[in-house]
Amino acid sequence: MSVDKIMKLAEKKNIKKILPFAHSKKTEERAAAAEALGNAGASDDPACNALITLLRDSDSSVCLKAAQALKKINNKKAIEHLRHVINNTTDAALKAACSESLAALVNHYRE
Repeated sequence: MSVDKIMKLAEKKNIKKILPFAHSKKTEERAAAAEALGNAGASDDPACNALITLLRDSDSSVCLKAAQALKKINNKKAIEHLRHVINNTTDAALKAACSESLAALVNHYRE
């Protein structure tokens, strides 16, 4: 499936059809799935779990999209995973994205 089609699923908030792409062999589909889950506001546990898995993907572009998406979904489960990546990655862009997402989540749950 093309990236455009995955994004259209996000517009329709069709989380169930997006989730399988989080496990695709194609990097661009995994990255699109991460972005789509964030854009769809998928805050349920299956979506959060998929994003947490993508946060540790072998491709840094997928990890970055997952970190950005976790900021949008506001699921408390992501907090410790974001901290783990911040403390263990050498990728400056990923560390920055995780820090931004972590700050947003902590502020959301502090209120």
